[in-house]
Amino acid sequence: MTKINTMEISKRWAWITMLLVGMISISITSCNDDEGDTNPDAEEVESAWVIGYRVETPQGRVYYLEAHENLPSATNTSEAVELGLNSRIYSYGENPYTWNGDAATITKWEVNKSSFELSAIGIVSFAGTGVSGNIAAPAFISETQAYTTNLAEGVVVEWNPSTMEITKVHNVDAFPDLGFDNLLFEFNKEVTDDGRILIPIETGELGICCDYPAGVAGARTAIFDPTTSTVTYNIDNRLIGSDNAHYTDPVTGTRYAVPVWGNSLVPAFFNNPETLPNPHSLLKVNNDGSFDAGYEYNLDDVLEMTLYFGTSFIYDNKIVFTYVGDDYTWGSFDDRYTILYTGNFKAALVDLETNEVKPFDAFSGYTSARAFGIIDGKPFINASAIDSDGNQTSYLLQQNAIDDYTEVTKHVGGGIEHFNKLW
Repeated sequence: MTKINTMEISKRWAWITMLLVGMISISITSCNDDEGDTNPDAEEVESAWVIGYRVETPQGRVYYLEAHENLPSATNTSEAVELGLNSRIYSYGENPYTWNGDAATITKWEVNKSSFELSAIGIVSFAGTGVSGNIAAPAFISETQAYTTNLAEGVVVEWNPSTMEITKVHNVDAFPDLGFDNLLFEFNKEVTDDGRILIPIETGELGICCDYPAGVAGARTAIFDPTTSTVTYNIDNRLIGSDNAHYTDPVTGTRYAVPVWGNSLVPAFFNNPETLPNPHSLLKVNNDGSFDAGYEYNLDDVLEMTLYFGTSFIYDNKIVFTYVGDDYTWGSFDDRYTILYTGNFKAALVDLETNEVKPFDAFSGYTSARAFGIIDGKPFINASAIDSDGNQTSYLLQQNAIDDYTEVTKHVGGGIEHFNKLW
């Protein structure tokens, strides 16, 4: 496993640092696969895919959206809608949606079924609701019901994707004040079978030393119930901090809370490590957002490590993740991030049933790789690397087996942010 690049490390923090306003063109051609785009008799295609990505520029990260009949082998900004800076890309049903963090708006797009032309067909503004910046990953319940949240302020905004109008602003219990200037990551949301919204919560690394304060550590979730307009927060002190994404095993259906690298940095420097939660445990998450009290898998019991960096995927009761072994020597607390550039990063596969540990070499050509969605029963992976010219490069991989992957789409100069099959 190659060293982790600084651009990859900064990815997590860039959600709150991007500037300027992105312009959205109301009707822009995304992909001219036919010379007869304007032909009203053109046959409709059988499928359409969207892929959204960012390009690193001196001005910041610029976002793009493309539509195609099939996933392209490579992205092409000349065939894309330029969304500008401070944007995010989502999709639901047959429509892409894009978020403009500066304007606090969501735009709904339509893909022409013969020409793949992308047209903006509606905009809803969240100005004045308490939702802005880069916190607005929506949860879609149906074509007429969606939710955007800012739990730090205790705000859940209900809106209608069909009419692109705000339906209601729900004032809910805000995320508890932990007593320090923590960051709250609530980017990912899951709609459960009973129509509630499950939100994995990641809190930023505790950047102080060296007595760990009570009440700060813990894996956390929130669950919003639209029928009662209430949010319930759950915490489990067996894990020092959890990632802002849950990982669900597509074979067993089990949902896991996994460690997050920022909080995995902390324990080595504190005076009371014996009283701290484990930084390297896996917990199971129930549909109501609570944690399974009867399950904890301590990865330290089967593998000696200094840092758990990132989860690639969980598949058939096996987890693949990146870590730094126990051969690393920490410096001072202020220099703790040095491990990200000098640590000997490795990838491991751990069988959660047999406890067998194996090196995992299928991602050896990438700096990071993680689960990116399942389409038509096929799992996909989002992998990153640095090419021979020093460019950050992102790959969309299709998983054929636990250690076999096919490169589907390559994007040079940034990262792939979103993809989906619309129909």
